Amino acid sequence: MKNLAKITSITRLAQFIQLPLRLNTLLLQRSYSSNVNTCESVVKYLDADKNKVKIFSENRNKAGVYLWTNKLNGNNYVGSSINLSVRFYTYYSLRSLAKSNRPLERALLKYGFSNFSLDILEYCNP
Repeated sequence: MKNLAKITSITRLAQFIQLPLRLNTLLLQRSYSSNVNTCESVVKYLDADKNKVKIFSENRNKAGVYLWTNKLNGNNYVGSSINLSVRFYTYYSLRSLAKSNRPLERALLKYGFSNFSLDILEYCNP
């Protein structure tokens, strides 16, 4: 029952941001797997700390699906937004991070941005 709820929420998200069918299918498959090696990145930022300005400028007013990867332990965090630059601004805001209790935000605070890479998996029409 829990997997069905996860699939339903992913499907709704995919429909909301109008993901291409290929990525929609990939997201449904990913709900059962932690292997993200099957995903190809559109853009890859190897150091989220050094590439901060580039991340903001290249993703301004774009919608898409992204993947944060902890380079120390291999943990992955997948997310999506209809405005990536606003979402990334939230991640880089220490004040916002300190208030959050979500796993990605806790990991960013614990390990630091330099220990994360950021992949843009797909750009979408908002």
